[in-house]
Parts: sequence; structure tokens; C-alpha cells
Amino acid sequence: MAIWRRAAAGWPSSARCATSTVYSPYLLHRRTDLYTDPDRCAPDRWESGHTPPPLREAYIPFGAGPRKCIGDRFAFHATTLTLAVIAARWRLQHLPGTRARPTIGGPTLSPGRLRLRVATRI
Repeated sequence: MAIWRRAAAGWPSSARCATSTVYSPYLLHRRTDLYTDPDRCAPDRWESGHTPPPLREAYIPFGAGPRKCIGDRFAFHATTLTLAVIAARWRLQHLPGTRARPTIGGPTLSPGRLRLRVATRI
């Protein structure tokens, strides 16, 4: 997925006004100069006190600027609540010999065939 933008007056970059730019959130999120081991799932990198802290602007799963997804806040809250309920009730484990791999199937990344074993928490 790539996002196209046209620089306007006051654009916070070195691009001239009316210059077209294209960026890929997928590639931005995998830059080794922004993230240590960017392909590793590391939720702790967003906790305060993490060194070095990632730039807030370097993670843009819902786009940015005036065309940013209007459902981004809802999605973050819904995902947080859903994961909290799942984690409180069940333990999820990869099946032996399987690995989650992201696939591009439209405008978002998805885990493809995510095979898990679900066990009730005691």
C-alpha cells in the first residue's frame, strides 16, 4: 500500500510546495534506522522509558494528515478491549511448526492463516 500526498505551503519537510510524494506505511514501519529489529513483534517498544523511544510519527497504521482514517481511535480502543478480554480468559499458543506471516490482502496487513491453540486460563 502506498499513500500519495501533495506538499502544500507550510509542509513540514524539505519538499517544495506542490511536490507530489508517495510513502508506504509498510516500508516505513520496517526501517531499521527507526526500529531495532523491526520485523520482531515487540509491543514493549512503545512503553515509556524504552530506549531509544520510537518516534510517534514513525508509526502510521491509519495514514496521516487530513485523509487519516476517521475510525483510528475507535479501532485502537476496540482492539485493546478485545485483546484484554481474550488474554484474561484464554491462553493462545502457536501450533508446533507454524509461524505467523503478514500478508497484504487489500489496504491492510493481515496475519494470513494464523493457527493457534486456545487453552482456558485457570
